[in-house]
Amino acid sequence: MPAYRVRVSSRARHVRIQVSAAEGVIVVLPRAVNPASVPALLWKKKAWLDRTLSQFEGLQHQRPLATQNASPTFIYLRAINQQFQVTYHKAANLDLHLDTLGNQLLLQGHVTHDSLVRQTLQRWLTEQAHLHLPPWLETVSKEIGLKHLKTIIRGQRTRWASCSQRQTISLNHKLLFLPPHLVRYVFLHELVHLVHFNHSPCFWTLLTHFESNCRSLDQELRRAGHYVPAWAERR
Repeated sequence: MPAYRVRVSSRARHVRIQVSAAEGVIVVLPRAVNPASVPALLWKKKAWLDRTLSQFEGLQHQRPLATQNASPTFIYLRAINQQFQVTYHKAANLDLHLDTLGNQLLLQGHVTHDSLVRQTLQRWLTEQAHLHLPPWLETVSKEIGLKHLKTIIRGQRTRWASCSQRQTISLNHKLLFLPPHLVRYVFLHELVHLVHFNHSPCFWTLLTHFESNCRSLDQELRRAGHYVPAWAERR
């Protein structure tokens, strides 16, 4: 049984299990649910937990390449090779406002409020992801001849991307922190799911057709969480 923490929430209507490299396993319980029921619940989910936790193996002990500061002064979006300088101006009459001028980001207002800073920067990150990731995915889609219907940008806690049976590909805005070759691999991986909605041998055969080094890239992706700074993680 993996180590876990219990979080009781007055807003939760159902039991939720959250897994991340930063926080491990967290079980969110409605107030009416007895915490004593958690071990049995986790045992039922053991196979899923083992698979999910294996994606983060060793990440907690790696030295981060990206800053872990809640209020960064420098942001590097490795996927598109762009650097941004972040400056802060405290102003009591403003909640928090972000202005951009080229590669300069200026936050004004309650800049000492870590939660507000994090949320503001995450919204900016999502905007950057909308700008850069869908066109890039479309280019790869045309290149290999596999067409999806829709692209959406999200901030998933545990997935870099996903593909639905409705041919919608969801991309994590945190992909912008990864090296370009890993982002391309994620695109290929999800596009192949349009043909094989599983990880069967047929899936890997087709993926290998488009990327001969896919197995190695898959292992590299599992260890790529250290590229993501703390401020970009959902709390």
